[in-house]
Amino acid sequence: MARWPAIQHLSFPVRDVARAAAFYRDVLGFKELHIGADVAELSVGETKLVLLRGDPSAPKDLHFGFRESSRAGVDEGAERLRAAGAVIDSGPAVAHWGGYAVYVRDPDGYLIEIWSDS
Repeated sequence: MARWPAIQHLSFPVRDVARAAAFYRDVLGFKELHIGADVAELSVGETKLVLLRGDPSAPKDLHFGFRESSRAGVDEGAERLRAAGAVIDSGPAVAHWGGYAVYVRDPDGYLIEIWSDS
């Protein structure tokens, strides 16, 4: 089977496309590719995030994460999130699975994890 270098895109329904796109662009540093009334496309690294206007009734544990190389990177990420007005769900702290993580919710309630295993 072929191996891919990254997930090409993730797609999530959101209540307000412009508000969600602003969070990912302004708070998490995604690059804006396209924003329309019903869809926004942003990118981070090799992965594209597609935000579609719709009902974001996702399971509460659905999440995605960004790996940092150190605990200091997680702490710096948490400070950037707080400074941008994001609501920290928990951390930064040692997680139940042994890594070091901070969890934040986007405007539609999706859980985002920034973590390090060092």
